[in-house]
Amino acid sequence: MVVQAWQTNGTLYKKSLTVNSTAPANGITIVSPSNGQNVGSSMHVVASATSSKLIDTMHLYVDDQLVYSIHSGSMDTTVPLSAGSHFVVIQAWDSAGTLFKTPLTVSGN
Repeated sequence: MVVQAWQTNGTLYKKSLTVNSTAPANGITIVSPSNGQNVGSSMHVVASATSSKLIDTMHLYVDDQLVYSIHSGSMDTTVPLSAGSHFVVIQAWDSAGTLFKTPLTVSGN
């Protein structure tokens, strides 16, 4: 990769960089919430799943109860949350039937 910049007088600066790219690991990436976070009275969940196969479905569980489901490799949803500590699990299945899951704990107000 080459990054270029020009000054107003026309002087050109160039910098060559080497960029290494790797495929993302299979599994679930949770952007929000973070483990241990106090989320208030609602929880905004942003997550995605990666596999060498197509991700068919993602589920969001709060205290072992399914609260959201989507036929996609990513989710962005907000769910109500009661006061106290809650066990949250995000699961995803790919087209080969492989299950990925990531647990976390959050607190509500």
